[in-house]
Amino acid sequence: MPPDKLPPHRADIDLDAREWRPYVSKTGSHHIVPLSTQAVEILTNIHLLTDGGQYVFPSSRGNGQPMSDSAIRTV
Repeated sequence: MPPDKLPPHRADIDLDAREWRPYVSKTGSHHIVPLSTQAVEILTNIHLLTDGGQYVFPSSRGNGQPMSDSAIRTV
């Protein structure tokens, strides 16, 4: 994932369309990133394991915050 797009928001991912659409403030539009079959499968499983909150990778502390950038990069 591009470092400036972390943490990804669940609303930016369309599993049916198999796309990640992060908003790019510099251009004022969404950047469309196609998702592989494997990525869709992983993201679907993550959704089932998490509370369905705003972030794809929520903090394990359960405080409604995203997992830190450094934690995501070490996985």
